[in-house]
Amino acid sequence: MIDKEMVSVTVWHSEFVDSYRHMREHGNSASIFILVLTLSALLNAIVSETRISEFDQISCIGILLGVWAMSSVFVHLGGQHLERRFSKVDN
Repeated sequence: MIDKEMVSVTVWHSEFVDSYRHMREHGNSASIFILVLTLSALLNAIVSETRISEFDQISCIGILLGVWAMSSVFVHLGGQHLERRFSKVDN
């Protein structure tokens, strides 16, 4: 015999995980669009700055891209942690 309470809890958890994944995907798309616009504006500001040397401009671009990459790594790791944590609720 199947326990109805257990089935309802299992369904609730899978719906929660599915909703979370959809929200994460849509949130990622929107934030990526906004962040790419921000990155483009910052890169344009660095390149169009005439008071600093070309070497300093390239250095600033490298630092900006490094910070950009590290922040996305931390966001990715946090999302993976949350997904692992909530997808194994029933185990």
